[in-house]
Amino acid sequence: MSAIKVKILDGQDQQAWNRFVDFSPWGDILQMWQWGELKKTQGWKPLRIGVIKDGFLILAAQILLKPVPFLGNYAHVPHGPVFHKIEDLELALPHFVEFITHLSKTYDFAVVEIEPKIGKLVENLELDLTPQTQEKLNNLSHFYNPKVIEIFQKNKFQITGRNVEPIHKLYYDLDEVEDTLLSHCHKNTRYNIKLAQKKGVVITEYLPDSPQIKQKLTEFFDLVKITQDRAKGYPVRDLKTYVKLFELFQGTDNLSLFEASFNGETIVMNISQRNKFWSSSFYAGSNRKYTNVKAPYLIRWASILRAKQSGSKTYDFWGIVPSSKHAGYSDHKLSFGGTRIDNYGLLALPINPIKYELWDFAIWARTESKTKTREFIFNSKRKIGNLVSSLFKSTKSKVKQIFDKKPSVITSQKAAETTNQLVIANIEPQEIKPEIIEVKNPLAVVEITAKIEENKDLPEIKVAKKLSKLKNKNHPKKNYYEKNSK
Repeated sequence: MSAIKVKILDGQDQQAWNRFVDFSPWGDILQMWQWGELKKTQGWKPLRIGVIKDGFLILAAQILLKPVPFLGNYAHVPHGPVFHKIEDLELALPHFVEFITHLSKTYDFAVVEIEPKIGKLVENLELDLTPQTQEKLNNLSHFYNPKVIEIFQKNKFQITGRNVEPIHKLYYDLDEVEDTLLSHCHKNTRYNIKLAQKKGVVITEYLPDSPQIKQKLTEFFDLVKITQDRAKGYPVRDLKTYVKLFELFQGTDNLSLFEASFNGETIVMNISQRNKFWSSSFYAGSNRKYTNVKAPYLIRWASILRAKQSGSKTYDFWGIVPSSKHAGYSDHKLSFGGTRIDNYGLLALPINPIKYELWDFAIWARTESKTKTREFIFNSKRKIGNLVSSLFKSTKSKVKQIFDKKPSVITSQKAAETTNQLVIANIEPQEIKPEIIEVKNPLAVVEITAKIEENKDLPEIKVAKKLSKLKNKNHPKKNYYEKNSK
């Protein structure tokens, strides 16, 4: 039988960790070791959890922890966990869930929210049944394989309807030849790419080890701020974050800074990321100068071809936000064609249901409070109702578990914390074993005694004389207790 173990990996495992993420169809830069180190500078604590079978990783999850007022830590797994085969996920996930449930006590988190790259196929722009199309669907099918979400749900992960990373995705299959990729683009996009080349737009790539990288990152940040002003509040990182990112990836081919210039002036830049399976360009900025030379189209195309050259199998346009104030940005990406997939977003594993409901309500209230007042109040009542229900669910269910549904057997189980104790019999064939159970609410004695009284065939149940400690000494059933207790 194969040996399965789960553990927290440390710095000496970095190379093996990155190699595992590098070749995973579900892996990307957000699960690479260096990304966790970058998040440290932003107040997060990374935990790298590995499920190991016969000495080899079969599942990896970089959990990021951050303190949340009154609720301990928030645990987030961006674009993870990572695995290579669905069979490995099915085998490893129960062990992972058990491990992080125990780990939650040490690191004080009430819920783990994962965000794996899985979703539903929205549309594919190549729907004919040519061999090339079938190959394309096979290369991207792992992103929308329904068995993956079934495995997560089977292991008690819940779809929250929320997301941290973009859920509307657009992908290229980079196994296709360059001309085929170009044919996916809209007619105007193909024209703009060729026009930029004809006009003399120059594309330059800078790696993390390039001598000019710090200077170029400063120029990039200036363009990002211009883009932010133009988009009216578009959130951006600070300059030191970009500098730190490139420092962490020195000596690798996972990161590039692309520059598009015209007449010696920089007009567009982006940061492109890639591993052996995945690639993207999710940081970019421009100054809107020389718009007639169509530089944004050429720099995107150069990033795609560079990823293909490095051996990546997919290009991820990262996120699109159709039907919004950023629709123009999405239209640019959609003009390249590709395959649309909508991710499920955050999947939650509530470890402490009460704290999780508080967290879920707080996040929902923050994001939904801008809706119409009447709708917000109505939905708030529903959310608060769910929260109150969770507060009592645990205690209520444990009291009910005291009695088995069978009329001839009473099963006693340890309930929640309490100030009163009762001795009741655990009735088994030919033997009665007294057992101490705890009841949180003293009035539960009424329910227990009444239940026993209804079962005429049961032996006498002995109730401990703790009546002096009952909070409600004037309860109308008090004389009944005194009469029937020994």
